[in-house]
Amino acid sequence: MLRNSNNLKVGDKLAGSIQAMDFRGKAKTHGGDHFRARLVKLNEFGRITEDGIAVMVKDNMNGTYAWNTIISWPGRSKLIIELVHSSEAVVDMVLQTASQENKQRLFLAQLSNGAAVNCDIVLRDKSLACDYSRPENGITWTCKKMSVNSSCSEIVMRNKNPQKPDGRFENKEFFQENITWQVELKNSGQTFVVKGDIRDTKSTEKCDLSTGMRSLIYPNYYRPSGFYYQGRWISLLCDNKQRDLKRVQNCLQNTSVYFIGDSTMRQWYFSRLRLALKVDGSASDVKGKYWSLPQNSFNKEYHIELHYRAHGDPLYNPGPPSSRPYVVDSLKSITGNSKTVVVLNIGAHFLLYDPSVILQRAAGIKNALIDLHKRLPNVKIFLRGSIRYKKTSQLCPSEWLYMRTDRILRWYFSDLPYVGYIDTWEMTTPLPQNNVHAGSETIDQFISLFLSYTCPDI
Repeated sequence: MLRNSNNLKVGDKLAGSIQAMDFRGKAKTHGGDHFRARLVKLNEFGRITEDGIAVMVKDNMNGTYAWNTIISWPGRSKLIIELVHSSEAVVDMVLQTASQENKQRLFLAQLSNGAAVNCDIVLRDKSLACDYSRPENGITWTCKKMSVNSSCSEIVMRNKNPQKPDGRFENKEFFQENITWQVELKNSGQTFVVKGDIRDTKSTEKCDLSTGMRSLIYPNYYRPSGFYYQGRWISLLCDNKQRDLKRVQNCLQNTSVYFIGDSTMRQWYFSRLRLALKVDGSASDVKGKYWSLPQNSFNKEYHIELHYRAHGDPLYNPGPPSSRPYVVDSLKSITGNSKTVVVLNIGAHFLLYDPSVILQRAAGIKNALIDLHKRLPNVKIFLRGSIRYKKTSQLCPSEWLYMRTDRILRWYFSDLPYVGYIDTWEMTTPLPQNNVHAGSETIDQFISLFLSYTCPDI
């Protein structure tokens, strides 16, 4: 149901409601369904472009959902709303990820004594567990010994490919595309003609560290933070004008930048930012057998450093211990430079676990961030959001799990005033994003927003 669709102009609010139905066709009286909603711009031939804005959906917890967005460009637009998962599917995912003891994902590792072992956050038989946990840092990790009398020696290698989950997400009835999964709603697809000027929605407020976190409003998660127009992300929270990358060198002079996280964070390290900063990589800066090895690049003229560090296990990739440093250890190793920037993301490799696991890890990271800020009071720290995607995989079987992790982490770190947030979840909502790894042009927009927070005066 759509409200106020006549005589629309740029800056107006577009709003409506959704009534969820059960499989018998009766109106639901409870919430929990997961939707993806977006308003996209059409070209002169009526085809969908990559310009668009997220439509925010509020769960009224009674079977109805309110949605709204801000009309941010003139011309023809199309409203698309999809049911990604029914509430029944969401409940099934919650239950399956909570059942750690019965349905684990095991990792293969090699010990210094030559033994090949299975490892995970939790093992069923604790009498056979070698415990490599560091609870003071929120780190839990155990490996299964061959026998009670076997020794627990050092882990020297994580081998390729974890074992397949034991029955996890085998309830296929919840993943039938266009039937129970990713179903476009009835009355979705309406088009509108809008009058006005793009300038009517632009923000003139200066971007700063707190900008991203300001859009965090629970339970009314209700205002879009920006939109795409002519291929560029335009923030509705601050003036994120396109930066001249040549001038970024001056802004980042004498600065150390750390990108810490999984392969989606590694994309930032290898983005066009490296070319703009004219940094030279270290010996590990090559495509090799183990992608998660530490990476380091330097611009000696401007004294700029770029670093990439993976996060520790669980990490679904092979490699030696040096390829999977724990975030706490990476943060503790940062010393000396008063101009330091940290961009942090964890999430994708934790999706198949109960949220308590990532909260335990986040607690250690939070303490390390507090210590880092005490050592370097001028440090700029950013939490990077999740990536919204349609294509599922064994590692990332549902975007809902990624959204859950994103909101948990964003809430958990929101009380640290020196931690900002880069809302890549909303930045990928309007896009036809099929893969958890965003394309290079989208990464450029992530970097541009990041630079708006880091170098607002250029």
